[in-house]
Parts: sequence; C-alpha cells; structure tokens
Amino acid sequence: MKIKRHVRYAWGIEYIEASCDPLLIDPEWCGYYETVTFRGISSQYLLFETRAEARAWCSDKNKDSKRIGGKRSWYFRPVKVRETIEIIGR
Repeated sequence: MKIKRHVRYAWGIEYIEASCDPLLIDPEWCGYYETVTFRGISSQYLLFETRAEARAWCSDKNKDSKRIGGKRSWYFRPVKVRETIEIIGR
C-alpha cells in the first residue's frame, strides 16, 4: 500500500485566555465563514497563507479585548502551523 504525503505551512490563529489553555481556532468557532464548507466534512482550522494576513486578522479582533490591570483578558495571536495530508494508496 502506498502512502503519499503533502505538507504545507501556513499561519493559524491561537486564542489565549488566562483561564484556559491556548486554543487553535477554526472558522466555525469565531463565526468566520469565508471558506467553503461541505456537509460531512469537518471544518479546518482558520489558516492564512502569510503572517501579515494572520496578524491583520488578530489586530482587528484584539480591538475588542478589555484590559484589566494593564493586561488583556484574552487575545488572538498568529502561530505557524504545518498541515500534513496523507493519501493512502489505491
């Protein structure tokens, strides 16, 4: 059986809040539906091709974060991710 791997690097968005572990978010989590979705397929993580695009998205969303004692209660930050797809032979 053949296994063929495709690897791509992209920029994901991580949600940071003091009360929980960091979370890599998906489009459904944040109501961001610019990607095409199909029935029966799980949604992927919210990914951007460039760091600049991811930073711009984070900057826009972080405007709503409240500061408590000089620190933000929550925020988004870009993180580099590696997506691997394996095609198992025919």
